[in-house]
Order: sequence, then structure tokens, then C-alpha cells
Amino acid sequence: MFPIAREARLFVLAILVVAILATVYLPYAVAAVFWVLLVAVVFLLRDLRRLVPSRPLGVVSPVDGRVTSVSRARDPYLKREALVIRIRQRTLGEFNVHSPVEGRVTGRWWPEQTPEDEGALPPGHFAIWFKTDEGDDAVVAIDLRGRFQLMHCSVQPGERTGQGRRCGLMGFGRPVTVYLPVSARVAVEPGQCLLAGSDEIASFVHG
Repeated sequence: MFPIAREARLFVLAILVVAILATVYLPYAVAAVFWVLLVAVVFLLRDLRRLVPSRPLGVVSPVDGRVTSVSRARDPYLKREALVIRIRQRTLGEFNVHSPVEGRVTGRWWPEQTPEDEGALPPGHFAIWFKTDEGDDAVVAIDLRGRFQLMHCSVQPGERTGQGRRCGLMGFGRPVTVYLPVSARVAVEPGQCLLAGSDEIASFVHG
């Protein structure tokens, strides 16, 4: 079976059932619309296997997309100066979100759960805080503002996660910001295309 994101499987199954019923009871022209819709949804919500590199101090891209900027700026979540890598998610998927590092999920910020930080945190953003076993912090912030929103996070605070492991689903074409320690070594440049969970965007530096 063609791999589909697990969050979308019931939705895809429902469209498949409707397409079959439409084929049986409705004109072929009408049924064809549902079959085209099914193919489009399966394509957009595909979940293909990725080659995950073994890089103990590496940081891999959390999403498929293109680097839009690399800079230093204030990390509003951990209140620190940070290396900031901004990525524009691909509009046509895959829409999977992958853990950039191996370690533990230390915290999450949902837009509706941070009223005390209103004005201090970017509005309309969901963010995940990862901490490696070496004590390095990485924050992935996803801009959810816009008309069409798709967001599901499958990891909880305290849960361990592997580098490149799939940890959620989001879309469509969202801006993503990765905050890293200023000492991290950059491995990408603006305009570079990335595969989530596979391509290294930076590495932590120790010693």
C-alpha cells in the first residue's frame, strides 16, 4: 500500500468509500471527481521512508522545504541569543514534521496556551523544544497563521525522540524557524532545498 501519514488514514479511507459509492450509484463524471480527489489527497499526505543519517551532533531539517534565511536573533522561547535558520515548507508536501535531533521533548508551546506570554512570543506559532543528551537545545517553531491550517503533534513533553524521527504533520507551505545555540555550525545557505529528517542544517560544537 502507498504510505500515507497515519493521521490522515481515516480521512483517506472515508474518501475511498465515498468514491466507491459514487461509482456505483452516480454518473461516472461525478464519481471521477471523487477519484481525482482521492489521488490528490494521497499524494499530498504521503509518508515516504527517509534515509536518516547517523550524526550524533548533527541537526537535520524538520521539514521538506527551502532555506529562506540564516541569521542570529533572539530566541523568544528560551530567552537567549540564537542561531536562526528559517525554512519555507514545500507547498505540495510531504507535510511530515521530523525531530531535528536525538534527545527528549522538553516543552511545547501552542498559540492558545500562552496568554501570559502574549506579546513576548510570536503570535500564531506552535513550537517544540528538544534537548539532546549532551545538553544542547533546539526549538522548532511553526507559523500556523493563514486560512488553511493543518497541524498535529505526536510527541509529548518528556518523551524521547530519535534524530529524524517523524513527530507530527503540518501544512500547507508553512514558514518554519529553527532556533539553535549561537555556537552551532551552520551547514546550509539561503535558497538550498532540504529533505526532512535527512539533510543536515547545522551541527552542535563542543569543546
